[in-house]
Amino acid sequence: MTADWLRRHYTELGRTTKEIANEIDCHNAYVSQLLRQAGIPTRPLFAVCSPFVRLGVKISPAMIAVSELRNHAQRLRNIVRLPGHHDIAAACRALGIPSSSIRYQLVQVENAAGFAIITPTKPLDATPDGATFIAEAKRLLALLDQRANSKLT
Repeated sequence: MTADWLRRHYTELGRTTKEIANEIDCHNAYVSQLLRQAGIPTRPLFAVCSPFVRLGVKISPAMIAVSELRNHAQRLRNIVRLPGHHDIAAACRALGIPSSSIRYQLVQVENAAGFAIITPTKPLDATPDGATFIAEAKRLLALLDQRANSKLT
């Protein structure tokens, strides 16, 4: 195991120290030590565990940051459905979500991602960075749903 392998699995794929430790047959404290030695910043001990981690696909830095938010999958499900609606209020009526809730979710996700996702135009549209982010979110959510459906059958 190299530092590049460790960086890819911990940072890019978002795997936990426990998952990595199980794979290389050691204690997760040893993995934490390896991370420190490699200069790889570690996440807080009780960080939110993202369901995207289990998908085994590369995730953008913005999505990694968003996936540290609580209820991020549901927030993303709401945000990807915003473009095309006349405005936030119309989107909220169509989605059955309180306007204050979706506005809060959008602000939290945009702050975590580090860029605006939705433009306040009429109709709502994605920013250029937002369009890329929404496409990634849709792909990840579809993979997540596919995995959940395959476990049911």
